[in-house]
Amino acid sequence: MYDATLAETVTIRGDGGDEIEAYLARPMSHGPLGGVVVIHHMPGYDPPTKEIARRFAAEGYNALMPNLYHRDAPAASPDDAAAAARAKGGVPDARLVGDVAGAAAHLRALTSSNGKVGVIGYCSGGRQALLAACEKDRPSVRCTVRPYFGTGMFIQTENLEIRDVRLVYAPARSVGDYGGEVDKFLGDLQAS
Repeated sequence: MYDATLAETVTIRGDGGDEIEAYLARPMSHGPLGGVVVIHHMPGYDPPTKEIARRFAAEGYNALMPNLYHRDAPAASPDDAAAAARAKGGVPDARLVGDVAGAAAHLRALTSSNGKVGVIGYCSGGRQALLAACEKDRPSVRCTVRPYFGTGMFIQTENLEIRDVRLVYAPARSVGDYGGEVDKFLGDLQAS
């Protein structure tokens, strides 16, 4: 098995056609390969989350992590960028969905792509992955993987079609609480 990978910072088109920074990790094989949009956690676009993208590449996927804080604090350290985003109330949901759509389009445009793209998020990124998958006009996101912390179990939902997230049953706080009392990113969904 040929296991060489390439990881690099790239520029992609995000929400509204804005150019944003992203981290691309991919196998050095011809494909065809599936893609994964990796959504970083609240502490941000940092080395541990870049390692997650590299791990997906080592497993045979093209992985792309958009820097969701690029507009809030370009070229800032992960801690400073996260603080700037928090000070502005977090990443707006509509912008997040546009950035994930741009990341998915970038992955599909790679010559090694098979056209299939999933999205995964960690910690606060889990909520954001669900939002991206629920967007009715999303560009063919094929699945969402949501973590349920404490059990080490991951649930994959294929071809999720939810047109109005208000109709979705809200699970118990023990399932859906992503540290809201600590990081304050949830806005209107803030746990009380």
